Amino acid sequence: MPGDLTGEVLMKRFQYRADTDPNKDGFVFVDQTMNRIPLSRFQIWDMSGRYASRLRRYGIKTGDVVCSMMKTSRTKLITTFGVIAAGGVFINGLAMLNDGQDIFRVLNTSNSETILTSWSNPEFVFLQKYLQMRKSPSDVGFETIIPVQCSQAPCLKQLIVYKLNSHQDHTTFLSSLADEDFYEADVNTDDEAYIFLTSGSTSYSKMVPRTHRECLAIADSIKQDVDIVLNNRKMEWIGGFPSLYLGSGATTIVQEYLDGSSTLNVADMWNFACDEGASAAVLLPPEVMVIKQAFDEGKITRHIKRIISGAQPIRRVGNK
Repeated sequence: MPGDLTGEVLMKRFQYRADTDPNKDGFVFVDQTMNRIPLSRFQIWDMSGRYASRLRRYGIKTGDVVCSMMKTSRTKLITTFGVIAAGGVFINGLAMLNDGQDIFRVLNTSNSETILTSWSNPEFVFLQKYLQMRKSPSDVGFETIIPVQCSQAPCLKQLIVYKLNSHQDHTTFLSSLADEDFYEADVNTDDEAYIFLTSGSTSYSKMVPRTHRECLAIADSIKQDVDIVLNNRKMEWIGGFPSLYLGSGATTIVQEYLDGSSTLNVADMWNFACDEGASAAVLLPPEVMVIKQAFDEGKITRHIKRIISGAQPIRRVGNK
């Protein structure tokens, strides 16, 4: 349980949340038309374990590093913790340099053998020209499994590719998990679980491995007395890691992104969060300034009690 990390691993914390209040919203995703798409605490734990079963069938073993190029979404959340439930180590795959070559550094340094991606993901579109198929692709239900080799990343062995062109595609994928058995690997609290990427503001993005214990310690260290929180940070970065859900059990409101789609205005997300009764918001400092301007222009009239920010300096924005 929270506060006692003796022997605890991430999936046990998810199970604790599910056991405590299974039907409570764990996450609420917001699509581009401001539709509300909730996942309960039980669904998050259960779907992650069922996806883990699928990954084991696809050859993922305990200790394997799996690189995800997916954007923030329900599928991103479930596949992330499905990797961890399968005993794997999760890392995001991001290309931040103009030539995209830094994606190979992520793959090689982490020794990633498998990539999870959607067909239209920009990093995957860039990567394709460097890949050679070792065998013909296999369409397995909702996924396409492609055995590959890559001279720039010799560790890479396979792609698991998803069709995620619409919010309905995410719903269809998650529904397919009902046919899987539940699986949870036998891992230790000091086994690696997640490799965080830094922003790369001082050079290349740094890769910071963290164990189950360390991930939970991070979550517990920023525990807040909040029941509902808006987190406008993307799951591709450490700020989007579900720390407040893991540490405080807070229902977390996030945008669901589609490849190539525009993002929702932070002021619209603020108003949505107010409708949900949020008492805290996780925002980047520039977003705080956008919120202040929206208040000044009368586009926002309601307050959220607490703003959690970081990564960049923040200026005082008045008494509002």
